Parts: sequence; C-alpha cells; structure tokens
Amino acid sequence: MILIQKRVKKKFNSQSIQVSAEAMNMIDDHVNRIVDRMVQRTKEGRVKRLTPELMWVPLGNYNNK
Repeated sequence: MILIQKRVKKKFNSQSIQVSAEAMNMIDDHVNRIVDRMVQRTKEGRVKRLTPELMWVPLGNYNNK
C-alpha cells in the first residue's frame, strides 16, 4: 500500500494541501474497506479471474454488464 499512499499524497500536494500521517492512515483504512467490498462482490459473483471485462462485478454495476 506504500505506492498508493505516495500517489494519494502526491495528488493532495499537487493542490498545495498538506496531509498528516493520521489523515493518511484514515484514507488508507477507507481504501482498504472499499477494496474489501470489491473482493467480497467478486467472490459472491463467483469470478475466479478478474479481467477488465468483468470489472462491473467488484464495482457493483450489475446493470452495466
């Protein structure tokens, strides 16, 4: 997750916004919860290999197949 943290921090810094370590931890926790939901949806959708064509499953866009 270090790479993601660096990208998030870079995006905030590009807008001259400083991000504390505690705020970064909260963002990291939020992202982890989102990814956990995506993993659960993928498992419930019985997808064994996630491909770009199947991204609608983890995103929960069941009407956009």
